Amino acid sequence: EWRYHSKQRSFLIFLILFVLFGVLAMVHEFQFLENSSMYNDAYNLNLISGLISLGVVFPCLFLCINGLLRDQNYNSEGIIFSTGITKKSFFTSRFLAIFKITLLISSLSLLGVFIGSLLSGANPESLHSFNISHYIWPWLSIILPNAFIVSALLFSATLLSRSALITYIIGVLILAIYWFSAFSIN
Repeated sequence: EWRYHSKQRSFLIFLILFVLFGVLAMVHEFQFLENSSMYNDAYNLNLISGLISLGVVFPCLFLCINGLLRDQNYNSEGIIFSTGITKKSFFTSRFLAIFKITLLISSLSLLGVFIGSLLSGANPESLHSFNISHYIWPWLSIILPNAFIVSALLFSATLLSRSALITYIIGVLILAIYWFSAFSIN
């Protein structure tokens, strides 16, 4: 699965875009000024992690569609399931691959944030000294669960519908629900 997905252009494009987002967020001194005075403090890293996890819907869409519908598109489902592999192990391996690659893309974006904080020409007084917990906590509490939830929802939608269009609609609905809840809560 890794070899298949890593050769896809969409994987490389999303990987580069997510790392660049992380780097540029810090190089251009992104911060939420009302609640924070430091660019790489815990608050801003949590905020950036929330934006990263919102964007993870897009690569996950492409991974699910490419990974799950390829057997249907190439009419190879009969060949795969005529071997000794069970459907449970087959779909479990596909889901874990999609989840791990989605997590990798979003995690590298947080790595880009760290690299951007080293490359930024920001005032040294507006940067915290490096604290690994400022990076690990948003990864554990925001990026990891959101990558799992989005992967599970899109994987299930793709598997049950067998349609790329339905998967795109579910992805747009996930984004719409996120924005609706963000505006209604605030």
